[in-house]
Amino acid sequence: MAVYYRTNLMFWQVALSFGDSKSAAGRVMEHLAPLPVLAPVPHKRGPDAALVVDGTLVLTHGRSVSAPSKNYRYSVDMQGVIDANTRLVAVVSDPTPGNLQRRPGL
Repeated sequence: MAVYYRTNLMFWQVALSFGDSKSAAGRVMEHLAPLPVLAPVPHKRGPDAALVVDGTLVLTHGRSVSAPSKNYRYSVDMQGVIDANTRLVAVVSDPTPGNLQRRPGL
């Protein structure tokens, strides 16, 4: 599961890496993907809390919410807010279509 999410490989590529079938890789992902999701925990922040806002492009295979680039890769733009002291994620935005060619200033 970690290889699939960290490398953005397709099921057949992950299956080939582990000497398994594409179907088996799909079943493993379907079973394991919901497990590491953590429930949100409310956290009180004081007025002196330092927050970091950052955005990143995430490669994806889902073409319904992504934007194509010149090299035929599809990506979405994600924004996040992180507490600088505790390094806990405070907020993550919904994915919006984005790529390096369409982002101003890059």
